[in-house]
Amino acid sequence: MILRECDLGVNDQSILAAFNCSTGASFESDVQTWIRASAVHWASDVRRATFQRRSLAVVEDDLGATIGVVAWQDISRVDLDGIWLEVLAVDLDHQHGGTGSAMYDLTVAHLQAVARDGDHIAGLVHVDNHRCKRLLTSVGWTEVSVIDDHELWAGNL
Repeated sequence: MILRECDLGVNDQSILAAFNCSTGASFESDVQTWIRASAVHWASDVRRATFQRRSLAVVEDDLGATIGVVAWQDISRVDLDGIWLEVLAVDLDHQHGGTGSAMYDLTVAHLQAVARDGDHIAGLVHVDNHRCKRLLTSVGWTEVSVIDDHELWAGNL
């Protein structure tokens, strides 16, 4: 499994536009829609992408097939400096087999090696996304607060 930053060319745009990660839950469909319709713009918005050091990557298996999408950016807050994990999504055909955990480990190893402003990592999780919360709990993240229908979670790199 390798993590490859998107080059945002036609091939990667096609990969993102066809990415499937939703089993039908609304929060999964929201992530899938963001990846398909907004991820390229999010990563290519030059002013914000440069300032926030935004990165969009695909995770590929050993044969080069896309099995996941990961996006992150720098975050600096009064209480947290490090990485904001925008999305970590596993392709529908690779869910429930440990791929999410392996993708998380691969992503963290990558993030530990890149320049960043701190050693924390945070992100929003939908209140009904129990699989994600189990994964984050298993790697030491904790819930910080509830914001509408999402929870703010944070951990260490």
